[in-house]
Order: sequence, then structure tokens, then C-alpha cells
Amino acid sequence: MSRTTGAHGEVHERFRFVRATVVVASVAVALGVVAMLDPRSWYVLPLVATLAWLVWASWVWPRVVVGPDDVIVRNTFSTATIPYSDLDGVTSGLVLQFRTKSGARVRAFGVHAQTGLGRDAIRRSEAYTSGVVQVRRFDDLRPTASPTQASHVAENVQRRVATADPQPTHRRTRRRPNLAILVVTVVLLVVDAGALAGAYA
Repeated sequence: MSRTTGAHGEVHERFRFVRATVVVASVAVALGVVAMLDPRSWYVLPLVATLAWLVWASWVWPRVVVGPDDVIVRNTFSTATIPYSDLDGVTSGLVLQFRTKSGARVRAFGVHAQTGLGRDAIRRSEAYTSGVVQVRRFDDLRPTASPTQASHVAENVQRRVATADPQPTHRRTRRRPNLAILVVTVVLLVVDAGALAGAYA
């Protein structure tokens, strides 16, 4: 996980944007070179490009920006700008989620949430059941809630809401589609379909 300071506030991401982009592109190029060694596998190249694009768009592109007046949630196909004056609550369970005063919910997939519950439970059960230690209560096997990137973001947002200056006008949450991501995804899928159709024609 990564936290940096940008022009609009604190930027929270799963991975560092530039470094992760270079890694994904390098892996895609390597796979493409391997596929080109066999001229009969030319149709694999668009599939490799699409796979790399989807990995990048799903895991590298999303982010959460905590600014002085609002929080920007950038997911794969849409971006939401939530002013603190329109924020009614924030939770960080299995996914970081913002609730607006109109009742709308905005989920943020650009930060790590609580995904290790099962692994923590297994570790605790092994610790309690190994050797001569006996499990006496079911509560002993319950996983402990360790801080996550999502919980840190939620606490930061809550602090900013509590200390934000009262605004005379109420700003509403704005959502917009990420048109560039949508267009590139559709184009790649169309190219994939054409490549597969040509390979099996």
C-alpha cells in the first residue's frame, strides 16, 4: 500500500502508481515477446495486452484522495467526489465505504481493506491448539481486527470532517464515468474477439 501527498491532498493507493505501471508493462512486454516466438500464436498478443490492461485498471489506477474539502474516490470505471458537507458516514470493513446524506453509498476499491480475516483466524487457531495449550472458549479463535489501509483512511476522513469549517452552501456528491478507461477496455475486447475469430476461422 502507498500513501503520498499530491496537489489535492493525501493520495492512498494499493501500490505506487509509476512503479506498478512499469512492472505491469514489463510483464506484458515479456509475455508478448514469448508469444511472438511462435508465429502461429500471434492472436495471443491482444489477449496479453487486455489482461495487462485489466490488471492495471483494477489494481493500479484506483485511488482515494483525501483533500481539505472533499474526498475523491477513483475506481476503475467511475470517479466520485464527495464533499465533507455531504458525507454522512464512512466504514472500513471488508471494503472502504462512504455514505452520503442522500443515502447513496460509494465503495472505494483503491485501498486495502480487511481481507486477512480467515488467515488471522487460522494463525490464532494454530497458536491455541499447538502443544499442550487447549482451546477453552470459541472467542479465543476469533480474529483480531488489525488496522488496515482502509481504516487509516476512514479515521483520517472522520478527523477532517470533525475539524472542517462549516460551509454556507451544501455541495452534493458528483459521480462521473472514467471515459478513457471505458473506451480502451471496449476497444481491447473488440480486438480480442476479432483476433480469436481470425485464429479459428
